[in-house]
Formats: sequence, structure tokens, C-alpha cells
Amino acid sequence: LYVLAIGVNAFPNLPSTFNLAFAAQDADAMAETLKRRAQGHYANTFVRILSDQADQKPDRASILAALEFMQQA
Repeated sequence: LYVLAIGVNAFPNLPSTFNLAFAAQDADAMAETLKRRAQGHYANTFVRILSDQADQKPDRASILAALEFMQQA
């Protein structure tokens, strides 16, 4: 199972009124839930999280790289 979870709370080129409150947390929670529930159903689970709270931030370059990662599925 390949999981790509992207959560962006703050959009640097938009007014702060467009910011979201829980997108990054939701991406983390969804990835963790899928990883946990995949146990026993899939031989391997590969998870990539891009979010404001993760080590890899969701910028254009990291999203394109993550899409290449997904093509391995």
C-alpha cells in the first residue's frame, strides 16, 4: 500500500483568511490510520507525508517528488 498524505494549513501567497486550521493534522492522522489498518492486509505499507508540520514541507518540488514515489505503486 502506498499512501501520500498532503496537508497545507498556511498558503504563503494567499491572505491568511484562506489558511486552514487542521489540514496538516488531518494528513498526519489519515496516514497513521491507513498505516495501522493496513497491517495484515498488505505485505508492505509505504507512507509519505507532506505537511506544514512534517519534515518535508508541501512545496512544488516535494509534491512532484512524492508523485514519482507514488508511481512506484
